[in-house]
Amino acid sequence: HHQLFEHINNYNETMIRLNLYFLFSVMLLPISIQFLFTPNEPMRFQLLCYFFNLSFTIFTYGLLIRYIFSKKNNFSSIKDKQKIDKLKMNSLRQFSVFFIATILIALKFDLFYISFLIYPAQRIYMKVKNRLAKRKEPLQQN
Repeated sequence: HHQLFEHINNYNETMIRLNLYFLFSVMLLPISIQFLFTPNEPMRFQLLCYFFNLSFTIFTYGLLIRYIFSKKNNFSSIKDKQKIDKLKMNSLRQFSVFFIATILIALKFDLFYISFLIYPAQRIYMKVKNRLAKRKEPLQQN
């Protein structure tokens, strides 16, 4: 958040509102963490509250990133399209992982950890795919 706002050179009311939603969700994190470690509460409900809060925080941060870097707005001094796309994609991946974990906690508590395997599995898949593509390149050139 701090690194993102170092590069802000303009703003409007919507951006301020999105930032306040994000900061509100961050403010709720200590409460959900405290509840997570409260004894004599159902573990499923504790995890559900905690992961919902994390999902909400990442979601609001993603909205903030998308709004700041949307084509119609000129709020940031960062103009590197590759860097912006990477920020947006990482935000979406993080939200997906925690949102899927939240849903799995609600539906099938035993399997919630599976969502944390999605990102490493996707990275492994992309590395294998790129290596196979590199191996085929010399064959296609001949």
